[in-house]
Amino acid sequence: MNVNTRPHSDSIIEFGVIGRPHGVRGELRVYLHHSASDLIYSLEQVWIRRPGEVKESACRVVKARPGGDCVLLFLAEVNDRNAAEALKGASLCIRREQLPPTGEDELYAADLIGLTVYCDGMPIGTVASSCNCGGVEVIDVVDGRRELQVPLVERYLARWDLEHRAIHVRDIDGLPETPIGEKETERV
Repeated sequence: MNVNTRPHSDSIIEFGVIGRPHGVRGELRVYLHHSASDLIYSLEQVWIRRPGEVKESACRVVKARPGGDCVLLFLAEVNDRNAAEALKGASLCIRREQLPPTGEDELYAADLIGLTVYCDGMPIGTVASSCNCGGVEVIDVVDGRRELQVPLVERYLARWDLEHRAIHVRDIDGLPETPIGEKETERV
């Protein structure tokens, strides 16, 4: 695989995760973050980021096909089961410009990572990650001492402001006046 560095920190984003191999020829099971997306079927190139690495490997897509709850993917650089097994747990990434444009009031979950989260005007942490839970995007907000999971639904989301790299939330019981203790996890 050719190792390439990112030309810009936002230019390559995670699109899915590689699972266990399918068969003996190097076919990969890929679990997309947005399972309804059909974008992968039209891609000619993807990027692989192994856990703990900062560089991605560019890979040419040979074939992609539905595989039940995943996508079965053949890459030119992965020729057997051992090579496929070595990629288990790696991130499948694409260039940001490969994504379709968002609507006026839409954004990609990748755009949320690193934003400062405010509740009633007070910063409560930074978005570390997000996941889709039953059709609702949930952000993980951390401040180094606690973690808070906030569903991005009307009740909690006041607004986002990408220009100022901020998300404003509301109606979270106990915030922002909750004392910060040793690593505590709260669910909203």
